Amino acid sequence: MTPITAKLRLFLVFTMLGLSFLACSSTPTREDFKGTAVSGDQQAQDFTLTDQFGASKSLKRDFAGKVVVMTFLYTECPDVCPIVANHLRDVVMLMEEDGPDAAVVIVSVDPEGDTVDSALAYSERWQMTDRWTYLIGEEVMLKEVWKAYYIDPYLHGPGRADTETTPQVRGSGSGGVSALVEQTGRVIHSAPIYIIDAEGVMRSVFTLPVESEDVAHDIRLVGN
Repeated sequence: MTPITAKLRLFLVFTMLGLSFLACSSTPTREDFKGTAVSGDQQAQDFTLTDQFGASKSLKRDFAGKVVVMTFLYTECPDVCPIVANHLRDVVMLMEEDGPDAAVVIVSVDPEGDTVDSALAYSERWQMTDRWTYLIGEEVMLKEVWKAYYIDPYLHGPGRADTETTPQVRGSGSGGVSALVEQTGRVIHSAPIYIIDAEGVMRSVFTLPVESEDVAHDIRLVGN
C-alpha cells in the first residue's frame, strides 16, 4: 500500500466518523415534533411582566438556559383554561420524572381581572404555586406580548371593551358567540402552548385538543 493510499483510507475513515457524529447530533426535523414545528430560527420575543408573587420576570433573563413551555390563560376562565392548566400540571409531573430543566410560563389574557392575588390563588388552587410562573400586567404591556405570539383575546361585558371587536363567527347570525360574550363577559381567546428551547428559539406549538405526553415529548426533543 502506497503512502498516498494509506492517507486516503485514513481520511475516508475520519470522514465517515464525522458524518456519523453529525447524524447523531443533528437538530430535530419537522417530522420529529408532535406539535406543529415552527419554521426557521424564530426567536421568542422578550418581555417583562409581574408574576404571582409580585416579582418582575423577564422571559430571556429569568428563564435563560431553560426550555420554556408558554401559554395564555386567565384565572376566571370556565372552559379552555382549566383544560390547558390540567395538561400543564401533567407535563410538569412528567418532566420531574425524566425531563430536562423546563419552566412553565402562563401569560394573562385578562389585564383587568388577573391580579397578583388572583394569580397566586389560581396557582394555589392548581397546586402549582412554585411550579409555574403566572404573569400579569397592564393592558398596554400585555397587548405587545399577545401580538408577538399571535394571541387575539376579546374582552366583553360591562367595563371590559366595546362590541366592535366581537369576532365574526360563520353561521352565528345575531346570536352565537356574540350573544354569549355579551351575556357572560368572558374572554374569548386561543390557548396555544409554545415550546421554546434553551436558546430562546420557538420550536413547536400545540393547540387543543392536545395530549400531555406529546408536549413532554417535544420538551425532551429540544432539551436533551
